[in-house]
Amino acid sequence: ADIAVQILIKTLQSEPNTSLHFIGTENQNHKIALQKIIKEHKLEDKVTFYGFQKTKDLISLLAQAEVVIFPAKGETFGAALCEAMALNKVVIASNIPSFNEIITSETNGYIVDSIDDYCDVVLKTFSDTDEANRIKSNARKSIMERFSQEKMIEETINYYEKVITEFKN
Repeated sequence: ADIAVQILIKTLQSEPNTSLHFIGTENQNHKIALQKIIKEHKLEDKVTFYGFQKTKDLISLLAQAEVVIFPAKGETFGAALCEAMALNKVVIASNIPSFNEIITSETNGYIVDSIDDYCDVVLKTFSDTDEANRIKSNARKSIMERFSQEKMIEETINYYEKVITEFKN
């Protein structure tokens, strides 16, 4: 989350209407530290903490976003990333294995390595709507193709059939 605030600070230099919205539960000590940074930089009107949200409310909040960032340092599977992509959002994520499995950078989202990279892609998304629309469309399409309910059921059945066959041999 501190990386997201750093991205906001840098992005505001070129895009003063940018805002940052945190969705999900946050460690209370970490949130207090973040709020201190936010106050020091006079960003109180630019940052909102929503806390945990029910699915309906989460979708409503995500629908309002231009860009969804995932500056995680480690994650087992990017369920939230997939949700944002399924909602036709430009996603920008850290260069970690779980995100690399989902995103093909510059095709259905962006994989980045630094705060400067995040800022560059955010600004590009704001300025190049044709490119942003292409990424959004590809994001949703890739999630629907790779992670649809039908696809997951098919892969699960195939997995169990393989395990059963190996067990019999």
